[in-house]
Amino acid sequence: VFIRNGASTDRVDSIKIKPYQEIWNEMRAKNISLSMQDIVSMTQVAQGSKKVTNIEVNDKETQVYLTYGDSFAKSIKELKGFPLNVDGKIVSLSSLAKIERAESEKRLYREDSVPMLLVKARKDRKSKLDSEKINNDFKEKIVNSKILTEDERLNIQFIDSKKELNDSLGQLVTALLISLILVLIILVMQFQNLMSPLIIMMAIPLGFIGVISSLFVFGSYISLNSALGIILLNGIAVNNSILLIDFSNKLFAQGVDAYNSVLDASRKRLRPILITSLTTILGMAPIAFGFGEGGKILQPLGIAVSGGLWVSTILTLIIIPVLQYMYLKRKTPQKVLLHSEEEEGRINFVAKTNDVEKGKSLQ
Repeated sequence: VFIRNGASTDRVDSIKIKPYQEIWNEMRAKNISLSMQDIVSMTQVAQGSKKVTNIEVNDKETQVYLTYGDSFAKSIKELKGFPLNVDGKIVSLSSLAKIERAESEKRLYREDSVPMLLVKARKDRKSKLDSEKINNDFKEKIVNSKILTEDERLNIQFIDSKKELNDSLGQLVTALLISLILVLIILVMQFQNLMSPLIIMMAIPLGFIGVISSLFVFGSYISLNSALGIILLNGIAVNNSILLIDFSNKLFAQGVDAYNSVLDASRKRLRPILITSLTTILGMAPIAFGFGEGGKILQPLGIAVSGGLWVSTILTLIIIPVLQYMYLKRKTPQKVLLHSEEEEGRINFVAKTNDVEKGKSLQ
């Protein structure tokens, strides 16, 4: 049995526990309820802690770890003397199994043909210091030490998981911008103008409102999965706007006025919009609620898609028709009415439009 021990370098430092078969055969013959798996579990707890279950605390899932408090098996010697209750007697772990340190083959790392030594460490769960504070203190100690000055070829790099996460989020933001540009290009090619695509893409920021509010309601946060959900939402949210804008443009081209074309489009496209949106929302609902094994990992993605699409659909049915009406009203050709008025030997030609009235007189 191998148990990973503490921080790691390029060499995996493990503990090898080899049971004494004669003793364990005698224990099985006496029906003593102690297995090798029990020994492994207790050894893990003795060295630090072991996750046993998850519980709900204030509507949030919390991991439960089993530990002995202050770890009292910090070395192989202490681990050998670890007390066990066997058939009412206290015996040491070393009397049941042979315990020794085991080293696997050395792992070689290279970057740009330069040999590297990878050292990993994790923060003690009891430490109240944050990771950034620990990293800064460690960097300061390394810089002030003589390690770097003794060998000019030595170069130390610090890798922070938070920095890697920020870099990944930055790449997703770039992908988000590219997706927005691609959607805009396709819409411009389809509608042969710029205003209609811009009105359609107003559904995307409406979806962002839904994503933020949904993550807040579910107690979740912005992560890589939720960012992926936002990118996925871009292509889904504009579908409802396309149905409204395309149908109202067709009615307007047939001679229907701006108000009635938008109103009829909203009425006749309400059912298709609700059906397509609800199928997507309900399809993502199990992921949003985190059902299934490992569901919590993908939960932010489901929340972003289903919650963002739900809010985007409601706001799209209100805001997009208003913007479309304002746009079509400005496109409506002004009707010009001419009539003449005779006054004291002079004929006045008056031109009346929707907004202004102009006149010109002839004698």
